[in-house]
This record gives sequence, C-alpha cells and structure tokens, in this order.
Amino acid sequence: MGAGSASPSAKASPSASAEPLAGKTPAEIRWAGYHETESTTLKKLRGQATTNGRTTSFDLAFDNDGDCAGNLTTEGAGTTHLHANAYFVYAKRDAAEWRPYFAGLPKGQVAELTNRYADHWIKLDSKDRTAQALAVFCRLKDPLLLTGTEENSRIEKGPTATVEGQPTLTLTYQITAGGSAKTVTDYISSRGLPYLLKRSETGPEVQADYTYTDLNTMNRLLPPPAAEVIAFDAGK
Repeated sequence: MGAGSASPSAKASPSASAEPLAGKTPAEIRWAGYHETESTTLKKLRGQATTNGRTTSFDLAFDNDGDCAGNLTTEGAGTTHLHANAYFVYAKRDAAEWRPYFAGLPKGQVAELTNRYADHWIKLDSKDRTAQALAVFCRLKDPLLLTGTEENSRIEKGPTATVEGQPTLTLTYQITAGGSAKTVTDYISSRGLPYLLKRSETGPEVQADYTYTDLNTMNRLLPPPAAEVIAFDAGK
C-alpha cells in the first residue's frame, strides 16, 4: 500500500480456551466479537460499500500509534491513497478524484489545479474539512461504529463459515437505520479469541462487506517521505 505498507511480524498467540464461545448466547458472542476486534490496535480492513448505486472499495491498515493508511477507490471517480494520524492527513489522488473537488472554478483553473496535484502527496491539518472527509473510513478502525443504535435484540445463529482461512460462527439479524431495514451477518472467529472477522450488510439501499485481517500482526505505519509531499493551495 505504498506509504501505508507494513511488514508482517510474529503472529498473535491464540487464547488458551479451546471453546471461547461455549455457553454464550448469540448476543453475547456478537458483543464479544465487536469488542475483541475494537480493542486490537493492529489490524487491516478491506471491503466495499454500495450506497445509492455507487460503490467505494477500501483497503486500510491501522497501527498502535493511531495511524491509518491505505487506498480508497470510488466507482466512476478515481483512487485516493492516504495516511492519517492525529495531526495530519496525507493524500495522493488521481486526476479523476481531483476534478470534482475543483468544480465551480473556471475551466482553465480546474485543469491547472488538477494537473498540479494529481498523483502527488499533499498534507492537510487533520481538523481541515477536506482532511476529515478523506479520512472518514479510518473511523472504521472501531467496528462498533458500524452497529448504530437501532439494532434488534433477535440474533440468530447461522451455519459455520470460513473467513481468511479462519473458522467462524455466523450471526444474522435485522437492523433499521435512517428508516431503511437491512440484514446484517457477522462472522465471529470460533478458534482462539472471538474476533469479529467480517460483517456483511444487505438491504434495498446498501450493500456492504467489511473484513478485518492481520490482527496483531503488523508493524508501525509510516507517512510518505517529506520530499514527496508538495504544498497544497486549493485556490478556493
């Protein structure tokens, strides 16, 4: 992932319990899975979300320092590479991503600014609105942000499945968000610690998959070298 790449390190030790989910209700299993993955600071997340017919794919990594790095690709637009921390957001976007950003400026200025910044790293203050919009998917380091506040208590166990070679239990339930219902399936590791490894959502307005991998198996993420970062002045 370029500036967001990380080399593998030692694998995390499995839980001493051979049956970490034995005796737990579906609601307890789900709760344990989300909290186990949330508390793991080293992890990767990849997936895609389709809303109103438009799909965004993402491939992100997170480290112990709170950094987030990876790629975002939006259907019909382009790709953004980013590295975000508590202070700055670094972004490298292709021309297809920059053109809509400069919409409203004179045509010649749009072309000039797009050519200036396309495929170059820029650096923004993390409090900048553009920076926050670019880094919005980094919030998914915490899978609890996916759960919302209107999830029903009826959770049903489904068939077993495999995610990234790991055996899982599946839990299925309905939620209502923004007035629209959707079905959620959670995949909770049944070997070792009960991590949430995958969440799938299906509904009339959204289709999404979120897969968490490389739990506790990464090193620190580094921002792009200063020599590769250019000053940013949007001209608007």
